[in-house]
Amino acid sequence: MLIYGHYDVQPADPIDQWITDPFSPEIKNGQLFARGSSDMKGQLIVSLAAIDSILHTNLLPINIKFLLEGEEEIGSPNIVDFITNHKELLKSDFVLNLDAGMIAPDLPTITYGLRGLAYFELYVYGPEHDLHSGLFGGIVHNPALALCEILTGMKDKEDKILLPGFYNDVIPLSIDERQELARLPLDDDFYKSQTGVNLLVGEKGYSSTERVSARPTLDIHGIYSGYIGIGPKTVIPSYAMAKIFLQISSTTGTYSHLSTIN
Repeated sequence: MLIYGHYDVQPADPIDQWITDPFSPEIKNGQLFARGSSDMKGQLIVSLAAIDSILHTNLLPINIKFLLEGEEEIGSPNIVDFITNHKELLKSDFVLNLDAGMIAPDLPTITYGLRGLAYFELYVYGPEHDLHSGLFGGIVHNPALALCEILTGMKDKEDKILLPGFYNDVIPLSIDERQELARLPLDDDFYKSQTGVNLLVGEKGYSSTERVSARPTLDIHGIYSGYIGIGPKTVIPSYAMAKIFLQISSTTGTYSHLSTIN
C-alpha cells in the first residue's frame, strides 16, 4: 500500500482572526488547534500512530510505502516528474489518500473519490490608468462593473453553471450513490450550524450533501479592483481581478467525493 499525504497548508491569514497562534499548537477541550491540524498534518500523524499500534499488537499483512509532500496546496508542481522518474520505487497495489476526514469521531467514514479542481484568475482591463470618477465617470466602462457582469453571468438563479460545455463530462449520481448519501446524518440544519447562515442555496434537484460532495461547483475566492483602503477615493480603476475556483466530478480523473457510513 502506498500512503499519500501532504504537510503544507493554505496561508493562515487573516492572522488577526485567529484566537490562538496558528503555528503554536494548543489543546482545548481535547481538541488540537493549529494550522494544518486537520488538513492534513493531523492525518499524517494519525496514520503513523495507527501503524505503530498495529505493530505493537500484530504483524502488518502488507508492505507500506509513504509519499508525503509539501507542495499540495500550490498544485504539486514537482510531483508528476517525481512519480514518473520513480515508478518502481512507488509501485503498489493500491493507494490510500489520507487527505479526507470523518463525519464524527463515532462515525467511521470511507471517502472513495475526490472532485478535480481548476483555479484561475480573471482580469478585466479598462483605461490605461486609474481615472478620477468626477472627471470621467459616466463615459468609461468601469472594469469592476464589467467584471461583476461577467461573474454574475456564470450562474443562473437556480445556481446552474452557464459556462459552455461545463457539464459535458460530469459523472451523474447513480441511484445507489444518492441512497448512500441520504443515509449520512448531514441535514440542512447541520450545514447551517457549521456555516452560521440562515439559508442554504445550490443547484436545483440535489440535496445539500450531494451539492458539497459530488456536484460541480464554481466559487469566487477573491475580488480586487480600485481603491480598497479605509475611507473614500474617487477612482475608476484601470483593471479588476477575480480569483475563480472550479470543482468538477468528471470522467477524466479522480473526481466525485462521496462518503458512506461504515
